[in-house]
Amino acid sequence: MSRTMRKWGWMAVAAAAVAAAGWTGAASAAEESAAGDGAAAPSRVLIVYFSHSGITKGIAERLQKKTGGALHRIEPANAYPEEYQAVLAQARKEIGEGFKPELKGDLPSLDGIDLVLVGGPVWVGTLAPPLASFLAQVDLKGKTVAPFCTYGGGLRDYFQHVKAAVSGEATVPDGLGLGREQLKMKEEDIDKAVADWAAKLPKPAAE
Repeated sequence: MSRTMRKWGWMAVAAAAVAAAGWTGAASAAEESAAGDGAAAPSRVLIVYFSHSGITKGIAERLQKKTGGALHRIEPANAYPEEYQAVLAQARKEIGEGFKPELKGDLPSLDGIDLVLVGGPVWVGTLAPPLASFLAQVDLKGKTVAPFCTYGGGLRDYFQHVKAAVSGEATVPDGLGLGREQLKMKEEDIDKAVADWAAKLPKPAAE
């Protein structure tokens, strides 16, 4: 089996596991901005993520249920191709050039937000360009920025790259990384890994 087919294979398995856990259903803009678990008060938690295949989206939605935060999906103005090798080639070129793509829609307001969870896939050992673009455009001074990611080829120095992309005046706790083996675990085991990490995050200030 070729390397490309093996990479697509693990992504298909992971996506199937996420779908089986009920994580990949289509959501309206209103649903994505709503707080999880029926929280009555406006949340001080924001979950921002970029997801190309839907795997990171599933983890973001699970984190929403655990934190009661609001979801904001980052999308590039020009969508990436679907084919793996084409995405990889474009990602390598953009990352090598330090390119930060234009994003679709408005940036979310960070007024009243204490904790920002930022998630995405590990591309070429670092942040996917749309996530890097978001971090370059927002003021995270005084915020806690907690990174999470999904990966197939290895985690490497991903979290160090996140810290470098975030303002030095933001606090960056230890991140959550879920690789191909973790994404093959049973639903309850993935849920526990997500819940354990969420429980360690700083609690937002009270209103």
